[in-house]
Amino acid sequence: MPARTPRSSLQALLPLAAAASLALTAAPAAAAGPVGSEPPDPAVWGDLTKAYAATERYVWEPYALNDGWQPDTFCMKDPKGGGAMGIHYWKPENIGSTDPSRPAALLYEDDPRTGERELVGAEWLVPDKDGDLTTAQDRPTIFGQQFNGPMPGHKPGQPVHYDLHVWLWKDNPDGTYKTWNPTVTCKPGSTTPPH
Repeated sequence: MPARTPRSSLQALLPLAAAASLALTAAPAAAAGPVGSEPPDPAVWGDLTKAYAATERYVWEPYALNDGWQPDTFCMKDPKGGGAMGIHYWKPENIGSTDPSRPAALLYEDDPRTGERELVGAEWLVPDKDGDLTTAQDRPTIFGQQFNGPMPGHKPGQPVHYDLHVWLWKDNPDGTYKTWNPTVTCKPGSTTPPH
């Protein structure tokens, strides 16, 4: 597996945070968020560490395919120009999970320099219990964050759901938990979802 350099100060600090997660009471501002923001709760560091540990194997995309992750045939791009999510690789048995080590999808970006796919993040997706877009009493939470939604499915067969994207492997200047990442791009012609 090719070596990969961590892309953010958060990633670089997570192994240290894992070792000291029980004693950790504050995080450097550069890792926690904008200057003056509150550091994350120590439990969040522990959950993020679990997410990194569960996904680091898939930095090399062939391991995801070998382990049964099912790639979409398209790259999700923000129609309003706010970046992209990338290409989703789904693990159907993880849909509905709020376990930090069991994301429903891995997010990949095509790297034009190498022709390979780079792991950039992960997504947790939980179906809405009543399927009603006007109610949200079952909204899940993970990493100290409320999920987005409820929202309609984005492709055939996907239910009304809540989701949360976590940019574990590529910095998102808009925030670690934002839906779209302005630094993620899609190859031309790769953004047409199935009908």
